[in-house]
Amino acid sequence: MKMKRKLTALAIAAVLIAGCGSTVGGQTAESTKTESTKTESTKTESTESAADPAEEMSDEELARLASGDITAYLTDGAMHDDDVLAEEGGYRLTAAEASFYIAYQYYTAQNYYAANDMTLDLDQKTSDGSTYAEFMRQYAGVQAARMLAGAALAGEEDVALDEEAARELETFFEENAKSHGETRWYSELSAELIAEEDFTEEEKEAWILEKGETAFRHSMLSMGTTPEAYREYAEKYQYMTALQDHYFGEGGAYALSDEELASRIEDYMLENGVVWGRCILFNAMNATEEEAEALKKQAEDALAELQGLSGDELADRFTALQTQYDQSGYTAGEIQMYTNSDSLVPGYYETLAGLAESETGLTDRTAYGWFVLLREPEQPSLLEDTVRTAYVNETFSGMIEAYEEKSGIDPEKLIPEIDTELYFSRLDALGDALTRVDQVVSAHPAGEESK
Repeated sequence: MKMKRKLTALAIAAVLIAGCGSTVGGQTAESTKTESTKTESTKTESTESAADPAEEMSDEELARLASGDITAYLTDGAMHDDDVLAEEGGYRLTAAEASFYIAYQYYTAQNYYAANDMTLDLDQKTSDGSTYAEFMRQYAGVQAARMLAGAALAGEEDVALDEEAARELETFFEENAKSHGETRWYSELSAELIAEEDFTEEEKEAWILEKGETAFRHSMLSMGTTPEAYREYAEKYQYMTALQDHYFGEGGAYALSDEELASRIEDYMLENGVVWGRCILFNAMNATEEEAEALKKQAEDALAELQGLSGDELADRFTALQTQYDQSGYTAGEIQMYTNSDSLVPGYYETLAGLAESETGLTDRTAYGWFVLLREPEQPSLLEDTVRTAYVNETFSGMIEAYEEKSGIDPEKLIPEIDTELYFSRLDALGDALTRVDQVVSAHPAGEESK
């Protein structure tokens, strides 16, 4: 069965929904920003530094400056958008594309820290002694090298894009501009800044295209790059995905046969101690000693009842008892897979792994109470996707790394050293400025911002 190719539209869609705006050449062209990349709670801690001249600029001036050369703005002239940092197999890595990889690391880290109620500290030291800010630049080089090598290798293998992927690249600018422009259109309609009856269909399309082209460029500024550089990234991504399918899809030279897959699944199960099972929790977390004794007796009685059953009768009765006693929804009656590395309550996995298939058992008292367990038969077919994906990722990564070494692509040298503290500080400042510039303000007297 042919491996399903990851849709590159997913990568491009991240741009389509990120619209924001700024001013270019003194002409104001705004767009809504549906969700800011960062919030007050996720702003980064960093050491104090000398005042940045860019901080004295108005929002419009800052947006205009970044529009002229976003990479130069972020690196204070250390790099410029069109600087070519590396070339391989007819593909190039520009500074503007490299900047995207750095900014992407930053926003990913911010989102992770925010989701875990933590604050990202760019001065935090990593295991090799570098700061977190510097680590993000270094890891961006790893990503950039991988994409450059993958696209070049795809060229050597004469890999062609399918029709959908090729069409996405052909219409890349048009579709992004249209999406951003439509967002802006409906936002201004909602704010009553424009009226649809004032436009012919042709005028509406022209309005959307004009606003959208500018809005797309502004959305890329907030990601530290340009639409042209992001287009180059998207092309590499397409070819990287096509190359993976070429190697590992149906008929691919490295595609797993059924026998090889079955063998790998067996190895995976042995290495990870995979077992399947169901449970009934008799919850004693807030029980008194007297209540706990009663719960233990219920668990023991349930186990005794189950131990005399087999087959469908055992499965059905187990489900009935779970419905009767287990109010936690712990597994919702479904069969679950467990491994020797699962983070579960002590004694749970050990008890389940010690049972034979279709055998029932009872844990000692845990922090949650007692679990009546049913060891289910092995279900290796459920591991096919997991094992195949692990094989593809590991093997494909090895191929890309080998190509990097053969071609002399050095991830550590792709992106020059820059003032990372300044880079991220200016990226923050630009994002804030663009958010303010892009606000759609209602025509109502109250002047409330349109949501």
